Amino acid sequence: FHWPALWHAGEVSDTTLTVRVRLQPCSCSYVQVVIDVPDTRREDMQLDVSDDFLDFETPRWKLGLPLSHPVDSKKGKAKWDSKKSQLSVTLRMKREYDFMNF
Repeated sequence: FHWPALWHAGEVSDTTLTVRVRLQPCSCSYVQVVIDVPDTRREDMQLDVSDDFLDFETPRWKLGLPLSHPVDSKKGKAKWDSKKSQLSVTLRMKREYDFMNF
């Protein structure tokens, strides 16, 4: 989805930040959040993930994203693509019956 309004350096900005959330095909075990972050360096990013919320911040951008599925916040991974100015965060979903092997 496209985030329509965003806090920009403490102010509401007309500038938009593109955020995409999708379930990984086939397994539905992972959720992936892709954030396009123009004009940003990896060193300036701060990412915090809890079981139901993703908090992302740079000096220029702030994003608080409630997650639609509970995730295991300790087993996620984030990857920065500097050429695309894109951060991809992959999180394993917590599902009630994951401990059972069908």
